[in-house]
Amino acid sequence: MEPFIQANENWSKGSRVIVTTRDQRVVPAVRASSAYPLEGLSNDDCLSLFAQHAFIHTRNFDNHPHLRAVGERIVKKCRGLPLAAKALGGMLRTQLNRNAWEEILASKIWELPKENNSILPALKLSYHHLPSHLSAALLTALYFQRTTNSMWMN
Repeated sequence: MEPFIQANENWSKGSRVIVTTRDQRVVPAVRASSAYPLEGLSNDDCLSLFAQHAFIHTRNFDNHPHLRAVGERIVKKCRGLPLAAKALGGMLRTQLNRNAWEEILASKIWELPKENNSILPALKLSYHHLPSHLSAALLTALYFQRTTNSMWMN
């Protein structure tokens, strides 16, 4: 954190840096003065967020009641994590049929052991369902972001 903070000498007095993480080991590593554990969204709020991204026009299940039950089961797998609900809702936006949603729900990716799985299953699913040109673009962007950060920090 020090190189990052020192590189921003123009910050106003009293400025703060907010670091978010799911990994508690990050807290002492960045010498945080305080940690504020956050709870996940309630199932209802998570379902609402999922629907806002899955149904771009209505932003709810009103025009697609046949998808509500499977949508609720998908959202339970998100464990209240907004990013997971948003990613899956966006991914399913163009697939408004029950079979596609059931396929996501039945994916083996949900069963990966947590200790070997640093990426949320929902994000892995959304990555695996990207068109090939977009997954290649994402990998390229991640590569350059990582090498740029490495060069900047050194």
